[in-house]
Amino acid sequence: MPVTNFVNSISCKKCFSANFNQLKKICFILLLSVYLLSTTQVTELFKLPKLFEHYKMHANWNQEITFLEFLAEHYAEDDTKNADYDEDMKLPFKTMNNSGNFMVSFVPVTQAFKLIKKINVVQKVQWSNAPANMYASAHLSTIWQPPKYC
Repeated sequence: MPVTNFVNSISCKKCFSANFNQLKKICFILLLSVYLLSTTQVTELFKLPKLFEHYKMHANWNQEITFLEFLAEHYAEDDTKNADYDEDMKLPFKTMNNSGNFMVSFVPVTQAFKLIKKINVVQKVQWSNAPANMYASAHLSTIWQPPKYC
């Protein structure tokens, strides 16, 4: 009887571990997606179908235009106000939309503290066994003086 309980507990732990790993992956993908969609221009990729529809419209007007020529016309050349200017501005990466870009930051609350008793600690420390006046020199103190007119 105790052996079967042990085997069941091991398989349950494996099951929990596998489910937990799947949950971590799902949470990672979800948080990464939320971050990318809110702070970058990845949302412009949702306009790609509009790009292909607009290309088909241009291909109907001009049978000889290639997709690369279409891209060069709309992205490499200046934006001139032509008949389909409003449609051109609906293409991906044509306008900057920063309405969704925001940053949330949390400032930790600090506790104010009050010094109850003032302690004055003055201690003279001699760092070597040499006498204190061994390094005192008139030349060392003149280095910090302003230049004098000669």
